[in-house]
Amino acid sequence: MPLANGIQKMTFERSGGLFPLVLSGTVLLAGATPGVESEASTGLRPLTPDELAMFAGLDPARLRSAASPLTPPVPDGYQWDVTLEFAGAAPIALRWHANGAPPRSLASVAPGMADLAAWVRREVDRIWAHRTGAPPP
Repeated sequence: MPLANGIQKMTFERSGGLFPLVLSGTVLLAGATPGVESEASTGLRPLTPDELAMFAGLDPARLRSAASPLTPPVPDGYQWDVTLEFAGAAPIALRWHANGAPPRSLASVAPGMADLAAWVRREVDRIWAHRTGAPPP
């Protein structure tokens, strides 16, 4: 079932840092079983009800009007790129820079943006744990 806000798919990527590595994944939101695909999952990992609620609560109009990058660059810090895709509308590309926890200033960009940034960080942490053989977070 499609989300009421029209988001059908999201791709995310973390790059940069001292040792530039790209960690990425895809969230499919329009199918019968919404989920996330990345190297940390075998197939599609179904989204939880809380995750679905977070994606459903995003405001595309506010995100579309946000100036990207959403935060200033940080030397040797990570860069986060997220693309939201819609049926019949142009995609929204978001970029922010972070070194550590997502800045609280992302909350002022649009409702749910800080939660989205935290979610992307958790997914990237899962990918990193899988890549390094560490226990998942």
